[in-house]
Amino acid sequence: MFSSSWKHVSSSWKLLGVSVIFDLAFLLIVSYVLLLTFQAVAAPIKEIQDISGSLVLNDLQPGSVQTRFMEAYGELMAALGVMFVSVLAAWVLLQGVAWCVAHRMAKSKISIARFSRRFVLITFLACVSLLVMFAVVGNIGAVLNNGFMVPSSDLLGYVSLIGVIVVFYLTVLGYASIPSLHRWRDYISVLVSHWRASLVAYAANLVIIVLANVLTSLALGISLWLTYGLILLVLPAYAYGRVLMIESVKTFNDPSLCSGS
Repeated sequence: MFSSSWKHVSSSWKLLGVSVIFDLAFLLIVSYVLLLTFQAVAAPIKEIQDISGSLVLNDLQPGSVQTRFMEAYGELMAALGVMFVSVLAAWVLLQGVAWCVAHRMAKSKISIARFSRRFVLITFLACVSLLVMFAVVGNIGAVLNNGFMVPSSDLLGYVSLIGVIVVFYLTVLGYASIPSLHRWRDYISVLVSHWRASLVAYAANLVIIVLANVLTSLALGISLWLTYGLILLVLPAYAYGRVLMIESVKTFNDPSLCSGS
């Protein structure tokens, strides 16, 4: 699995270049969106903090508290909503191409039209799963924190992290298995029959992501240009990780989707 993935990637330089370009574009767009979001949420977060402090000191009237809080909360949710939609659009457009290229590198013969529909559907289900999970965790945190939607329990943080890891695993497994997904039960079959190989491949992907973030953070403290160079070196590893996931379920993937739409 590891050697075959390396063989596919190393023999597909043009496709690898395309993958790197789209990954780089995704990172740049998401970084810019996050920067704008941090700037947009700074004021409403400060307002909410000021309101909380004033409530402790009993300096505000109940009516003015509710009005100011709802205005600040609305601004905060609007900024986060724009961020979510922007990142989601970038993911579908740019990461969709990157995954399609990974399938081409792995010699998966798939219809672009079918791939696109299934990629969007899997991404939609992943987003719904994450939103439901965060809503549940947020409501539990609100109860634990007397109504404030800011969970402070370490346990809730760990539960959220584990939930994200699980949802991400199921999502990338779906992306890797797209050629074989004729019916919903096909996904269950892939999950059951290839769980060992897919978990190993997923663990390798997590190692790549963690190492990339650690090394990039270290490089950022040394030189900005070193950081840029390291990012360009790391991006091919992301492409390799996708091919590795595809190879982990390769024996199940059906090559018959090379035709049709």
